[in-house]
Amino acid sequence: MTVETKQDRLAHANVILKAIDGVRLNWIPKTINGAECIVSELVIPEITNTIISNDIIMVYVKHDSKNSWSALPLPFNDGENSFFLSYAIVAGKLILKSIAENRASPSTRMSFRLLILQGYTEKVANMNLLDYRATLDFLGINQDQPQEANS
Repeated sequence: MTVETKQDRLAHANVILKAIDGVRLNWIPKTINGAECIVSELVIPEITNTIISNDIIMVYVKHDSKNSWSALPLPFNDGENSFFLSYAIVAGKLILKSIAENRASPSTRMSFRLLILQGYTEKVANMNLLDYRATLDFLGINQDQPQEANS
Protein backbone atom coordinates (compact mmCIF):
# COMPACT_ATOMS: atom_id res chain seq x y z
CA MET A 1 0.00 0.00 0.00
CA THR A 2 1.34 3.41 -1.00
CA VAL A 3 0.49 6.43 1.12
CA GLU A 4 0.51 9.74 -0.71
CA THR A 5 1.92 12.67 1.25
CA LYS A 6 1.12 16.33 0.71
CA GLN A 7 4.58 16.74 -0.83
CA ASP A 8 3.76 13.94 -3.31
CA ARG A 9 0.56 15.74 -4.26
CA LEU A 10 2.57 18.77 -5.35
CA ALA A 11 5.29 16.78 -7.12
CA HIS A 12 4.08 17.59 -10.62
CA ALA A 13 2.09 20.72 -9.93
CA ASN A 14 2.45 24.44 -9.93
CA VAL A 15 -0.13 25.90 -7.57
CA ILE A 16 -0.97 29.60 -7.68
CA LEU A 17 -3.20 30.99 -4.96
CA LYS A 18 -3.93 34.65 -5.55
CA ALA A 19 -5.60 36.81 -2.89
CA ILE A 20 -7.89 39.54 -4.16
CA ASP A 21 -8.94 41.29 -0.97
CA GLY A 22 -11.39 44.16 -0.61
CA VAL A 23 -11.26 44.91 -4.31
CA ARG A 24 -13.56 47.68 -5.55
CA LEU A 25 -15.94 46.31 -8.16
CA ASN A 26 -17.51 48.47 -10.84
CA TRP A 27 -20.77 46.68 -11.74
CA ILE A 28 -22.06 47.45 -15.26
CA PRO A 29 -25.48 46.37 -16.62
CA LYS A 30 -25.27 44.00 -19.62
CA THR A 31 -27.35 41.54 -21.57
CA ILE A 32 -25.55 38.21 -22.09
CA ASN A 33 -27.24 35.48 -24.13
CA GLY A 34 -30.56 37.26 -23.64
CA ALA A 35 -30.24 37.47 -19.84
CA GLU A 36 -30.16 40.79 -18.01
CA CYS A 37 -27.25 40.87 -15.59
CA ILE A 38 -24.48 43.05 -14.23
CA VAL A 39 -20.79 42.34 -14.73
CA SER A 40 -17.49 43.47 -13.30
CA GLU A 41 -14.05 42.67 -14.71
CA LEU A 42 -10.84 42.16 -12.76
CA VAL A 43 -7.45 42.19 -14.44
CA ILE A 44 -5.59 38.98 -13.53
CA PRO A 45 -2.34 38.75 -15.54
CA GLU A 46 -1.67 35.21 -14.23
CA ILE A 47 -4.54 33.90 -16.37
CA THR A 48 -3.09 32.99 -19.76
CA ASN A 49 -4.58 31.16 -22.74
CA THR A 50 -2.34 28.20 -21.89
CA ILE A 51 -3.71 28.03 -18.35
CA ILE A 52 -7.29 28.35 -19.62
CA SER A 53 -6.72 25.49 -22.09
CA ASN A 54 -4.76 23.09 -19.90
CA ASP A 55 -5.27 23.71 -16.21
CA ILE A 56 -7.84 24.05 -13.44
CA ILE A 57 -9.01 27.48 -12.31
CA MET A 58 -11.26 27.87 -9.27
CA VAL A 59 -12.67 31.11 -7.88
CA TYR A 60 -13.83 31.49 -4.27
CA VAL A 61 -15.64 34.45 -2.68
CA LYS A 62 -16.00 35.55 0.93
CA HIS A 63 -19.65 36.46 1.09
CA ASP A 64 -20.65 36.54 4.73
CA SER A 65 -19.44 37.66 8.12
CA LYS A 66 -18.45 34.11 9.10
CA ASN A 67 -15.09 34.45 7.33
CA SER A 68 -15.93 31.49 5.10
CA TRP A 69 -15.06 31.01 1.44
CA SER A 70 -17.42 29.53 -1.15
CA ALA A 71 -16.72 28.36 -4.68
CA LEU A 72 -18.39 30.20 -7.53
CA PRO A 73 -20.97 29.96 -9.00
CA LEU A 74 -22.96 30.75 -5.89
CA PRO A 75 -26.46 31.89 -4.95
CA PHE A 76 -26.42 34.20 -1.92
CA ASN A 77 -28.42 36.81 -0.06
CA ASP A 78 -26.93 40.01 1.35
CA GLY A 79 -29.86 40.57 3.71
CA GLU A 80 -31.77 42.74 1.24
CA ASN A 81 -31.38 41.07 -2.16
CA SER A 82 -30.82 37.58 -3.55
CA PHE A 83 -28.08 37.14 -6.14
CA PHE A 84 -26.55 34.46 -8.29
CA LEU A 85 -22.84 35.18 -8.72
CA SER A 86 -20.88 33.37 -11.43
CA TYR A 87 -17.74 34.00 -13.45
CA ALA A 88 -16.06 33.62 -16.79
CA ILE A 89 -12.37 33.51 -17.54
CA VAL A 90 -10.59 35.07 -20.51
CA ALA A 91 -6.87 35.67 -20.92
CA GLY A 92 -5.84 38.28 -18.37
CA LYS A 93 -9.31 38.72 -16.87
CA LEU A 94 -11.78 37.35 -14.38
CA ILE A 95 -15.29 38.43 -15.38
CA LEU A 96 -17.81 38.35 -12.53
CA LYS A 97 -21.49 38.12 -13.45
CA SER A 98 -24.39 38.75 -11.08
CA ILE A 99 -28.07 38.14 -11.67
CA ALA A 100 -30.68 39.57 -9.30
CA GLU A 101 -34.41 39.96 -9.82
CA ASN A 102 -34.27 43.75 -9.47
CA ARG A 103 -30.81 44.13 -11.09
CA ALA A 104 -29.39 45.14 -7.73
CA SER A 105 -25.64 45.07 -7.42
CA PRO A 106 -23.79 42.97 -4.89
CA SER A 107 -21.31 44.80 -2.71
CA THR A 108 -18.86 47.06 -4.47
CA ARG A 109 -16.12 45.62 -2.25
CA MET A 110 -15.58 41.87 -2.14
CA SER A 111 -12.73 39.46 -1.49
CA PHE A 112 -11.82 36.56 -3.75
CA ARG A 113 -9.32 33.74 -3.93
CA LEU A 114 -8.17 32.54 -7.33
CA LEU A 115 -6.70 29.02 -7.31
CA ILE A 116 -4.82 27.85 -10.40
CA LEU A 117 -3.68 24.21 -10.50
CA GLN A 118 -1.17 23.71 -13.30
CA GLY A 119 -0.20 20.16 -14.21
CA TYR A 120 -2.49 18.77 -11.55
CA THR A 121 -5.52 17.57 -13.47
CA GLU A 122 -4.88 13.86 -12.80
CA LYS A 123 -5.25 14.41 -9.03
CA VAL A 124 -8.51 16.38 -9.12
CA ALA A 125 -10.64 13.28 -8.46
CA ASN A 126 -9.14 13.17 -4.94
CA MET A 127 -10.00 16.79 -4.09
CA ASN A 128 -13.18 18.57 -3.09
CA LEU A 129 -12.56 21.72 -5.12
CA LEU A 130 -15.82 23.25 -3.90
CA ASP A 131 -14.45 23.39 -0.34
CA TYR A 132 -11.74 26.07 -0.25
CA ARG A 133 -10.19 25.05 3.07
CA ALA A 134 -10.27 21.32 2.28
CA THR A 135 -8.59 21.96 -1.10
CA LEU A 136 -5.79 23.99 0.50
CA ASP A 137 -5.35 21.36 3.19
CA PHE A 138 -5.14 18.63 0.54
CA LEU A 139 -2.42 20.65 -1.23
CA GLY A 140 -0.58 21.43 2.03
CA ILE A 141 -0.96 25.19 1.60
CA ASN A 142 -1.16 27.50 4.62
CA GLN A 143 -4.73 28.80 4.52
CA ASP A 144 -3.84 32.16 6.02
CA GLN A 145 -1.07 33.08 3.60
CA PRO A 146 -2.14 33.09 -0.08
CA GLN A 147 0.96 32.77 -2.20
CA GLU A 148 2.41 31.31 -5.31
CA ALA A 149 3.68 27.84 -4.48
CA ASN A 150 5.98 26.22 -7.00
CA SER A 151 7.24 22.70 -6.68
